[in-house]
Amino acid sequence: KNSEEDIHEMFIAANTLQKNGEDNEACVLYTYVLELIFKDPGSIQNEDYYVCKPNNKGESNVIPISGVSFNLGKSYLILNHLNEAKQCFEKSIKLNPDNWVHSHHYLGVVKIKLGDFTTCINDFENALKIDENNSDSLYMLGVAYTSESCELQSLEKATEYLTKYLELKPNDSSALSLIDAIKNK
Repeated sequence: KNSEEDIHEMFIAANTLQKNGEDNEACVLYTYVLELIFKDPGSIQNEDYYVCKPNNKGESNVIPISGVSFNLGKSYLILNHLNEAKQCFEKSIKLNPDNWVHSHHYLGVVKIKLGDFTTCINDFENALKIDENNSDSLYMLGVAYTSESCELQSLEKATEYLTKYLELKPNDSSALSLIDAIKNK
């Protein structure tokens, strides 16, 4: 077999590496998978779906390029390679803006880690447009709106999002503490 026939197997192997916490190795493999995919543009459908060559059973697997970009971004985030993670999440969103709730969420997380407590709000809100009960995005909106580094700081909005979050996760001590801190401001 040549490497182009094994793209799907490499993608699965990268997912396994990521799941096992081997993010450096996963990044290398995800990057290689993307390189191979883009060497074969004729097999890309709708800009986001790579149709693998048939395996020995005659089956063709499909790999969402936005999913590879998301997974690569997640590993970069874990490794604290924030600018690379940001680029990957942006690429995932560009390829499939309505499908990857977690790409929007993690893009917001990366921006907060980079000190941007303002534009991350749009990312978390985009995640909520896809899944209005995305508790992680609700919580992070509370964090962003609470921050003095946020140009749109609003303790009222922070409380609103944290209250919605607590409806989903009523015993979360971090959210309860943040609401208490807001009340004491």
